[in-house]
Amino acid sequence: MNANVPQRETDRNGAWRTPAPKISRAAQHASLALGVRPKTAAHLISGRQAIAERCAIIARSYRAIGDERGLERFLAPIRAAEADVQPTTLTSAHYLAMQIGYMRYAQAEVAYRRTPSPTGAHAVLRVLDELGVATRRLRCALTQRHEADA
Repeated sequence: MNANVPQRETDRNGAWRTPAPKISRAAQHASLALGVRPKTAAHLISGRQAIAERCAIIARSYRAIGDERGLERFLAPIRAAEADVQPTTLTSAHYLAMQIGYMRYAQAEVAYRRTPSPTGAHAVLRVLDELGVATRRLRCALTQRHEADA
């Protein structure tokens, strides 16, 4: 037989056994943090009732009622995780990162407007992503400093 073709296995009664689906590394890692089995975490990530789908419904609900502030509060931990941000002490470095980000964005946009191209568009998008990370870090630091006021 061809060595590249996966072989089907049989159970102890001789019936064909369907191989178990592979559990993603994200699900395995999340299962440890959530205290659930890897299969359960996989269902939370990509099942019919996936958490991302539920979060999208909640976000749409906030938008439907016009509660932008509530939406921002709801999405804050998600955005912080996306940016891999841990709350830190607010420093001038946060503001400096924002200023540098704005300058880089302005430069990338001017270059793109002069000669529109896919490369220029990717450069603008890359700078916007970096600016988004800097924004989330600043927001996280400000929130930590003034969380008692909210």
